[in-house]
Amino acid sequence: MERSAWTDERLNDLAATLDTSVKLVHDEIRALREDTRQELRGLREEVREDFRDLRQDIRDLRADFSAWQRQIAQIGWALAAALIGAVVAIIIALA
Repeated sequence: MERSAWTDERLNDLAATLDTSVKLVHDEIRALREDTRQELRGLREEVREDFRDLRQDIRDLRADFSAWQRQIAQIGWALAAALIGAVVAIIIALA
């Protein structure tokens, strides 16, 4: 098996090639980081907007539940009044 000799010139060529390759990888990583940051900024804004919408939906549901609660209470009081009126009518009819 023949071994090739590593001369200073070959080592310099290898170093230059490696420097270029490392720089390319470094630049690509930097670009990837910037792309990722931009995408995350957009995603954060979307999530914030979705949470704002969700909070508004919850407020709307609470308002609906409060209205239903008032309506059910009114129906309950109306039924109680009707029952009391029926009881009074029966007492008067029997007396």
